Amino acid sequence: MPPLLEVKNLRLEHGERVLVHRLNWAVERGEIWAILGPNGAGKTTLLKTLAGERRPASGWIRLDGMLLDRYPDALRAQKVAYVPQEAPQASALSVWEVLKTGRLPYTRFGRTPEIPASFEVLSDWFQLDALLLRTFDTLSGGEKRRVLLARAFLQDASLMLLDEPFAELDWAWQQATIRILKKMAREAARSFVVVLHDLTRAAQLADGVVLLPLTSGEKSTSFAPRVGSVDEVLTQDSLKAFYEVSVDIIPHPTHGKLLFWWDDEH
Repeated sequence: MPPLLEVKNLRLEHGERVLVHRLNWAVERGEIWAILGPNGAGKTTLLKTLAGERRPASGWIRLDGMLLDRYPDALRAQKVAYVPQEAPQASALSVWEVLKTGRLPYTRFGRTPEIPASFEVLSDWFQLDALLLRTFDTLSGGEKRRVLLARAFLQDASLMLLDEPFAELDWAWQQATIRILKKMAREAARSFVVVLHDLTRAAQLADGVVLLPLTSGEKSTSFAPRVGSVDEVLTQDSLKAFYEVSVDIIPHPTHGKLLFWWDDEH
């Protein structure tokens, strides 16, 4: 069986600027991957490309063994769910109506989307009952994030692409969301690709890491992306090279996951 997602010699450009080059990477079913890198390294651009919203300059992406650009839009939406970092602009739709849009890829034209029985579980996980009748534009940033994550789960896609999913969530909701993602990866073989800035969060959540370099500007590097396990990629040498700062790393005393903080002395 082919990987769920396979990327070969991918190159992404914005105008004359190269954002990502020589990226080779595969995501298996049930894996969680974090995309990390400095500001401007192309993390969101990469995620949009994986979602089919942008075309690469060269290289290819396969989803479930088939080239991504061969998928009709509706079929691709059944396989890939994308949650952008920025919530949609003010919407007068109710939360319930926003959630129903997650089922549009499965809905015939002119029909009303049907919500599956699994919604009750999602509503409990994300505590949505009290929000359903409110309009989306009255929600706080954290409430909007919970609604958008739940909508993505309702899309029932094998691959979920999440851009800064913990943005505007308080600490308790960040931890709850990590537990939900891990549970769905483990029990439902969902795969997740998550853009993050917090190295400790990435180590807590991810099975693997794609670390993108900054390829233009005053602090540009000529490195290819580094791809591998958290322990392989998030080393002091790699972080010094990619971020140009010194980082202290220690394992958590209980579960062994890596903890990171900036070394103020260097």
